[in-house]
Parts: sequence; structure tokens; C-alpha cells
Amino acid sequence: MIRRLLPKDKINFVDFCLKKDKDLKIIDRKFRNIIKQNGVCFVYESGNDFLGILTIDNKTKYVEIFADTYKVIDGLLRVLVWNQVCDVYWELSKDFKFKSLQRKYKFYFVSDMGDKIITQRKYFKR
Repeated sequence: MIRRLLPKDKINFVDFCLKKDKDLKIIDRKFRNIIKQNGVCFVYESGNDFLGILTIDNKTKYVEIFADTYKVIDGLLRVLVWNQVCDVYWELSKDFKFKSLQRKYKFYFVSDMGDKIITQRKYFKR
């Protein structure tokens, strides 16, 4: 199930992020910033465990996805497209193994920064 991150999800958020990053201060600061700034954050969960997290920074409009499988990333991007209200950018590494998702959800190349690629998805009013 994919849903928005709520303030009561702090324990699950921290548990998921500790698998990726070991610095608890950074994780706690990121959670507080998401909640305080009403940042867009979707979580893909199975039972009580988070399988993936998608966040959008309010200032820069950069998308961050923390997930390992094609299915989870695909679901999170689908929800992003449904709820998109502005142009968003996605920074990918050049060896990203799910590049077909970039094309599927119409993220277009913007620039090249060494080992990273910046892509953009335009917002179209419906």
C-alpha cells in the first residue's frame, strides 16, 4: 500500500532509514523537515514495514527515492505522477539499473553532472 507519511510513522521511518544510513541525527532532521514543511513524502509499506520512501524537497523540487526493487520504485513514481502539482527533478546515477522507469514516467534529460544525470518531468494541467 502506498500512502503519505504521517507524524505517527517516525519509528518506521527511522527503522527503514537506518538500513540505508547509519547517522540517526540526519535521519531525525530529515523526518522533522518533511513534517514541518508539509513536504511531499509517500511510503510504500507492507504490513508495518516500509519497503520504499519517495520525498520531494519543497525548495528545489528534487525527488529522492529510497527503494531497492523495480516494483516499489514503479509504484512510488506512479503515485508521484498522479499527485504532481509542479515540475520535478530526479537525480539518477549513470549506472541506475531501472532506467526504463525514467522513460516510462516521462522524465527527460536536463543535464549531466559527472556520475549523475538530472532529469525533469514537466507538469501539465489537466
